[in-house]
Amino acid sequence: MKFMYSERITFKNLLVAVTLISLITIRSVTGKTRWSSLHIVPDADLFTSGEFTIGFDGFLAKDTSDKLIFKPTIPIEIGISEWVNLDLAYAGGMTLGIKCRILGETAKAMPSIAVGVHNLFNHSEVSWFSIDSTQAEDMTGEIYLAASKGVDAIKTRFHLGLQTIPASKKDEINPYFAVEKYFGVGLYSSLEFYRRQKEFHLSLFANWRVFKKHLEISFGAVDLRSMFFDEDNKFAVSLAPFDGSRFVKPGIWMGVKFHGSFGLGSNKGFMSVEDRMRVQDETIESLVEEIDSLNTRMKESFTVLEEVRDKMGLVLDSVVNDPARLENIIFDKLIALKSLYQEEPFDPQKVKLLKREIASFREKAIPSLEKLLLDQQNDRYIRMYSAAMLGEIGNTASSDVLLNVLAKTTDPDIKIEILIALGKMKETRAMYLLEQLANSPNDAIAITAQEVLLRLSEETGADITPGLKMRRIRIDEEKVLTVKQKGQKDEGLYTSESVPASVMDTTHVMKKPSDTDELETAFEEEDVQTGQKDTIAVEPDETEEEIEGVQAAELNAASKEESKELKDVRKESVSSKEKVLDKEETVKEDEKESRKQRDRREEKSKKDEREKDKDKRRRRKDKDRDDESKKKDREKGEEEKEREDKNW
Repeated sequence: MKFMYSERITFKNLLVAVTLISLITIRSVTGKTRWSSLHIVPDADLFTSGEFTIGFDGFLAKDTSDKLIFKPTIPIEIGISEWVNLDLAYAGGMTLGIKCRILGETAKAMPSIAVGVHNLFNHSEVSWFSIDSTQAEDMTGEIYLAASKGVDAIKTRFHLGLQTIPASKKDEINPYFAVEKYFGVGLYSSLEFYRRQKEFHLSLFANWRVFKKHLEISFGAVDLRSMFFDEDNKFAVSLAPFDGSRFVKPGIWMGVKFHGSFGLGSNKGFMSVEDRMRVQDETIESLVEEIDSLNTRMKESFTVLEEVRDKMGLVLDSVVNDPARLENIIFDKLIALKSLYQEEPFDPQKVKLLKREIASFREKAIPSLEKLLLDQQNDRYIRMYSAAMLGEIGNTASSDVLLNVLAKTTDPDIKIEILIALGKMKETRAMYLLEQLANSPNDAIAITAQEVLLRLSEETGADITPGLKMRRIRIDEEKVLTVKQKGQKDEGLYTSESVPASVMDTTHVMKKPSDTDELETAFEEEDVQTGQKDTIAVEPDETEEEIEGVQAAELNAASKEESKELKDVRKESVSSKEKVLDKEETVKEDEKESRKQRDRREEKSKKDEREKDKDKRRRRKDKDRDDESKKKDREKGEEEKEREDKNW
């Protein structure tokens, strides 16, 4: 217990001090930096700069009189840098030690090697085992060489070394061997086999590190042979030594140790390469964790997007599979199409996009478009656009609908729009109806039918009935009905404006050539009264006088018929305008009422859908919350295990 400096300043102590100063000046290579769980023998593991441990250890044993004794120790270990550590302790007196690394685990088979000196001024074991001062005079200044190597695959670390006390003849050469084993969840065990006073001793320790490995609680049994066997090697458990002259006594070890770190300003100037690499590794690990969390969030976002896409698909499927809802949607889009045609300035791109949206429903939209087309209570333009959209869909089913409606409807505008749609579809099944309508009393229908008929014949090669006569149509801007609205642009449709004057102003005669390939000849002459050109089929054996007589008779008859038709058309136009106005007012009122009913149905349907979606989202959130909680618990467990493995 006495701390006598004067008696201990000897040549041997001076030699130890010189050795210690030499060790401090050694700049070794980088090696393993960790917190060892050994308690009696030294190791080659060092703290990094600023790390420290402080603890309280106790040794419980019995003396020869079978009396319990307890010997406390306060150990402190400080990392000066990764290659120099300082050991301080109080064990019946102050003791000092310094450890320096000379080799690190820079390769797979390379161990950590360190040299050091401990138990300067006082020897800890002298206090633990209650050794007499006369017996412990030479037990100071113990020099050691330690080597350590870990095997990560089995979570085991091996220690091997040699200790020497130059002043003690019994402790000139003391080899030792120790094994550390990590079991997970902060639990370590260490087995230490060492030589002291020419005898080997075996000790076993269990260590548990908690609070993120900042606190260590340890228990152990020192000198297992003396504790469990007597001097005759018979099994007998006792804390009292069977031989009081032995240096090492059996006993129970217990201790608590705190591990932490400190820093005063920047310590980069004292940081080794390994310290800096460790900082970089920690930074990389944090970045990897952030990247992993971002990847997790991205996966969650993709999952949410897929769910939204699935829900949208379900909504679209429900719309497509619900004829009433689909009809309402198409009806609204046709109203929007009408508005776009009436906008100033006209935007053809918007019209194309909207037509494409309607046509994207394909076969599902045909029944709704047919219903809207046949419903005479609908606005005329809605019916016309329904016919046009059937032409945009352009399949056999839509063609069947158009042909059926064309054969039944009496509305001139609807007929014209259907003719245009069939022409765009190049539907040759319409040739017969086109030939009939080519001689319609309605000039606009006849013009459109003639133009579509000729173009179909040119583009598809379909034959026109031989000998077909198409009536002559006089150009009269007041009579010609147009399907274009105000501001409507030409989108490649067949319209009355695109019909050549030769078609609108002539009578066409289609005649099949004879087997002798005799060609028909035709001539044109100016009509003085009407200013129009007539094309007459000429037979080879007819004389010029006969032709002129026939022509004059036909002209007189045609002019009488035209004047009568013109009057009828004007009367019909006035009455039809009045009917149209009345019908439009009725349609508008019906339209308002139908919209109100449709809005009520849609509102109810949307409300039901919202309730279902809320319920689904609620269930999904609960499930996601449970999954997230389980995931976090699992990640915490994995992170803790990774940290433990890394620290090991």
